[in-house]
Amino acid sequence: MTEALKNQMKYAEWLENNKTRFAREWLKRKRFGRKWMSKDKVREIEAKIADLKARWPAHSVPPSMWQGLEALEEELEKAREAEKKD
Repeated sequence: MTEALKNQMKYAEWLENNKTRFAREWLKRKRFGRKWMSKDKVREIEAKIADLKARWPAHSVPPSMWQGLEALEEELEKAREAEKKD
């Protein structure tokens, strides 16, 4: 049996054991779709900002990084406003 097949079987077993959790999550997302999407969007943007800041040099920051940070912060603000509306 190949390693890929073993991994696939392990995943299938794991999925079988956790299907009720996934079903509950799916139902929540279906019922409260926009709210969940906006929370996911906020988390995603926060992760992008954290990644950008982790790559931030101590000196001589390129203008493209500043622009990227400003764009992400604006996007985060809009996502948070959308989250509050829901």
